[in-house]
Amino acid sequence: MAKKISLIFLNLLVFTFILPFGAFAEADGFGDLKWGTYISTLEDLRYVRTDPNYGGIEIYSREGDELKFVDHELKSLEYGFWQDKFYSVSMKFQGDVNISSFVEKFDLGYKPDSLIERYVWSSELTRMLLEYSEASREWSLFISSKEINIQQIKYDSEKVRSSIKVGLKQKR
Repeated sequence: MAKKISLIFLNLLVFTFILPFGAFAEADGFGDLKWGTYISTLEDLRYVRTDPNYGGIEIYSREGDELKFVDHELKSLEYGFWQDKFYSVSMKFQGDVNISSFVEKFDLGYKPDSLIERYVWSSELTRMLLEYSEASREWSLFISSKEINIQQIKYDSEKVRSSIKVGLKQKR
């Protein structure tokens, strides 16, 4: 178990503190988990809840995770699985976030709206969204698989098409 925790910590160190965003994004996952890893292959997860989006994203936490990212203390670190495959990581930060530390580690993210504290990074494999919620007064970071997100959008489109067909048949 200690060896596994050491390996997780080493991977987190490499992927979060050493590599710039481009390299981090091309790492094809987060820490020792690759995007698309089947949940059945993992043992150290604890079920948290199900997000209803895209037919259901199961959210888990992992035992032994260090609650720290880019020199910031975390309130939570959660992993999302869609159709039993690893899809995302979500973090909530304790206290204020120093935006310049993210700029230093990942280059300047795209800021779609100057009035909202939201920064977006995207690459071929990974997307990151850092934002501040006035309502909860906390920063959160969402990292996800671009490929699985495309599959989710297709899933939603197919559901909408199917609903429209059912609705049209009922009108007849």
